Formats: sequence, structure tokens, C-alpha cells
Amino acid sequence: MTGKIISIKDGNAEIEIICAEMPDKQKCFQGCSGCKFFAKKHNNPNIITAKNDVNAAIEQLVEVQLKEGIKLKGTILLFAVPLLVFLAVVGFLTYFKITAVVAFVTGVAAIAVTLLLLKALLKNKTFYYITNIKEMK
Repeated sequence: MTGKIISIKDGNAEIEIICAEMPDKQKCFQGCSGCKFFAKKHNNPNIITAKNDVNAAIEQLVEVQLKEGIKLKGTILLFAVPLLVFLAVVGFLTYFKITAVVAFVTGVAAIAVTLLLLKALLKNKTFYYITNIKEMK
């Protein structure tokens, strides 16, 4: 992905993603998965945070990539961990002869708490890094 650095803070850069495949931003929001993946939830969903190891400056165009294996790790964190927590809670409560309905509701509540904890733990984490600085044309 290509983007333009809009700010730098603590070794990380906020980057506005520019879709080479779809120059029209409206189309970009609707169709380009690269623009949506791990995008921040505010006014401009095309802004991401990336590790700035190449010391790029504000207004420079840069190439941005996801860290190796992050899609698999994200899948495990967002699906497998809550599922395992659900199964553990339901199994634990069933072992102590708690009714199935109560065990299920408690398991669903445990999923919600797990997802909120994951969101809090990963709030300021970035999964992107800048690979190189592009030449301005």
C-alpha cells in the first residue's frame, strides 16, 4: 500500500492511505480491503498508524505493509481466544451442575468481556510498518 505521512509521534507515523488501484476515495472506501484493514475508527477511515523505522518525514509518500503473519494472529485473537473462553466458562459451570441457560448466558458475557479486554490491550498497537520512502513525482 502507498500512503502519505500526516503526523509523526513516538516513532510511529499516521499515514493516509492512497489507493493506487482506485484513485477515487469514495470507491476506495467501498472496495479496497487494504484501506479498511486495521483502519482507525474516526472521520477518515483511510488513516492508519505504522512503525516509522525508516525515519520518513511528514508529507512524504511511503510504502506500507502489514507485519508477517498478522492476519493469522488476528484471526486467532479475535475468534479462537473468545471461543476458548466461552467453552471454558460453559464447561466449568456445567461441571458444577449450573443450568445450561445460565451457563450459556455467562459464556456469552465472558466473550464480551474477552473482546473488550482485547480491544483495550491492542488499542495503541500498530501492525503496519513502513518499508521505504517513495520518490515524489
